[in-house]
Amino acid sequence: MYKTKKIYLSAIILLFSMSQCVPYDYSISDLSCTQVKFSDLPEEIKSFLYNPEPFKEISPEGYNLGIGTLVCLDSVNYYKYEVVKTIIGPWIDYMKLIDTKNKIRYRIETGTPMPYIILKNKIYFSNTHNYFTTVEDFNEFIFTCYSLKCNILINCYCANYISP
Repeated sequence: MYKTKKIYLSAIILLFSMSQCVPYDYSISDLSCTQVKFSDLPEEIKSFLYNPEPFKEISPEGYNLGIGTLVCLDSVNYYKYEVVKTIIGPWIDYMKLIDTKNKIRYRIETGTPMPYIILKNKIYFSNTHNYFTTVEDFNEFIFTCYSLKCNILINCYCANYISP
């Protein structure tokens, strides 16, 4: 009887500790956001959309890989991303955006249109997939802008760049 209680207690402690180990701090979809028309986007983002050439990735062999998944338009890039695969199979579970300066990790759901554009502590997602190849008029675009978190202990720039 004592051994059975000990096993149950150990299992409960193990399950509780595993449930506390989340590989990200925030889910992007839980952050505050606004819908932004193309005409209301910051000029840096409009410039990128009109001329994405400087952001195209080239492989070591010289092949054009297209525009990367993550485009940071700030003067210093403190962000990187990782692909998190499912436990079973070769599928992608979600993308993890990592703020290396503030030590904050974000979950971006699979199927979110790329590239992810970061500017002034905000991340912008187009509401349209393949917009560089399928849409002729950029004024049709609507973006969702999420405000990324700042670590209070680290002095970071949190500008409200877009008026709602």
